[in-house]
Amino acid sequence: MTERAEANIYDLLEATQRAWHVAELTQLYGWTRDEVRAEVRRERHEGHIICSGEAGYWIPQSRAEVESFVKNMEQRIAGIAISVKSARKLLKNEADAV
Repeated sequence: MTERAEANIYDLLEATQRAWHVAELTQLYGWTRDEVRAEVRRERHEGHIICSGEAGYWIPQSRAEVESFVKNMEQRIAGIAISVKSARKLLKNEADAV
């Protein structure tokens, strides 16, 4: 990531109280799309709740938005788990063939 801006993405979202699209954040910070996503991931790992969707990234303003965020993350986890299961099955089948 290029030199980090003074304020993090969470602080920006909280201060402006609106959704910011990834394209806007790349222009503002001078980062790539992947760098913006990595920063959002880092801030989420620090405990900040940052919602995301077609509108961009935003701070939830209601319980319903937090519930939607949780549901979305759980669906992503389930999808990843299915992919991991398939890969493990392939590895097991290859190990059995040796």
